[in-house]
Amino acid sequence: MKKALAVVLVVSFMLLTGTAFAADIPNPLDLKFDGSLTLQYRNDSVKFPTSSYNGLKTLGVMNVTKSIGDQFGIYARATYENLGGSLNPKSNSSISGAAYGSPADYANAKYNSRYNGTIDAFGLTFNDGGWNWKLGSQALTIGQGMIYDNGFIGSHALPYAISGTGKVGVVDTTVIIAKTNYQGAGMNGGTLLNDKFDVLQFGYDVSPKANIGAFYTHWAAGDTNGARAAMGSGSESFYGINTVYKFDGKLSFNGEATKSSANTNNKAYIGGLTYAFDNVDKVSASYYRSEDLSNINDQNFGGMTTAPNANTKGYIFSWGHKFSSDLNLRLGYDSYTHINAAAVTGATNDRNRTTLGVTYVF
Repeated sequence: MKKALAVVLVVSFMLLTGTAFAADIPNPLDLKFDGSLTLQYRNDSVKFPTSSYNGLKTLGVMNVTKSIGDQFGIYARATYENLGGSLNPKSNSSISGAAYGSPADYANAKYNSRYNGTIDAFGLTFNDGGWNWKLGSQALTIGQGMIYDNGFIGSHALPYAISGTGKVGVVDTTVIIAKTNYQGAGMNGGTLLNDKFDVLQFGYDVSPKANIGAFYTHWAAGDTNGARAAMGSGSESFYGINTVYKFDGKLSFNGEATKSSANTNNKAYIGGLTYAFDNVDKVSASYYRSEDLSNINDQNFGGMTTAPNANTKGYIFSWGHKFSSDLNLRLGYDSYTHINAAAVTGATNDRNRTTLGVTYVF
């Protein structure tokens, strides 16, 4: 509780002081701060068995970076989350405790509270020859996110990774070597059973309006006794292609199609349009289909697709409105149905999800 309180107090102080913090308070270490505070109401209406999850989520994020010479740097991220109503893990056991605290907290069910405060990302950065490298705990997205999109928070939510981005000729290139962090000492009898995955992805600007990309990922499950591994799919390869096309200054299209080496239920795709009315309002609509063995499966969160859940198909709508450069509003609506009643991972029901949130960026 003391750690959580400390994190939220620091975030609150930053929000109240804004840019004055950096300008008026001595900063001998030359640390750079940025972050956000989000207030979001969420309602999940499950069609069967009929139920509803709703409540207010408060999320504070503070990033700290420091340059060490011209090439090196360090980074860290502190997060604080408060879940109200039936979003609270105390009321909803589907929210995994392993991501919200230490293994000991998980074993003792101490995570069943309304708050989560932690430092969940940290590491080193290195720049050389046009390449940017990061070593440490970090959020990662592969391609446009249909096989892996980890933007979660919590002590064990993010993987440890070495990631690098740069150019090979005219091709934007990313390499990632990662290991998940959800299985700490003390869980599963103290056995470390973290997954591993490696990524190689490319992107190329065909024209000022169009970009095409491709990626290859190999994933190996650490938990060889898990349901997915038991089906012979504990080690898989993933392939994907994606594109972004800008029709004009306002309308753009994005799409991605992926396939895994699993024998069945191994495909996913998404296609969407975004329209920017001006610099203030933007709307987007997408249709997707994500089979249960088409994406990387996380021990905490299940399928890691950018869609609402693996083993579903449905629609995603959003509207964003900027009040100012640092204050914006977002309304989101997702409607999906499950695909396979006998799926290994992913959703087993149908639902509609509505979110309304305001975010302040500092």
